[in-house]
Amino acid sequence: MAKKPSRDREGEFTETQPTRAALMEEWEGAWAVFFKEVGPLGEGDMGRTVLIRNEPHTVLDALHRQLGHYGYHVGQIVYLSRYFAGGNWKSLSIPRGGTAKYNAERGV
Repeated sequence: MAKKPSRDREGEFTETQPTRAALMEEWEGAWAVFFKEVGPLGEGDMGRTVLIRNEPHTVLDALHRQLGHYGYHVGQIVYLSRYFAGGNWKSLSIPRGGTAKYNAERGV
């Protein structure tokens, strides 16, 4: 795996209003790096050691860690989307107040 490029972590928390195009370009670029690095991995690589912030992890542990990290960011995206959508928000699962109806339709 290639060494991860350094980043300005503190700068990521400054208020900016990038365009959708700029966000999408950054999003696609980050996923391209991910797939470039993870795509070639095989079963025999899972026990290899990689460093995350100079701490050793097996490749498998690093992948699990990253999967959890993605879930955290997805939650952030959903939270902000809900905020900005306001009254136009459409629930991603069972809408508030709809549990009884949902369960009844499934015989629960």
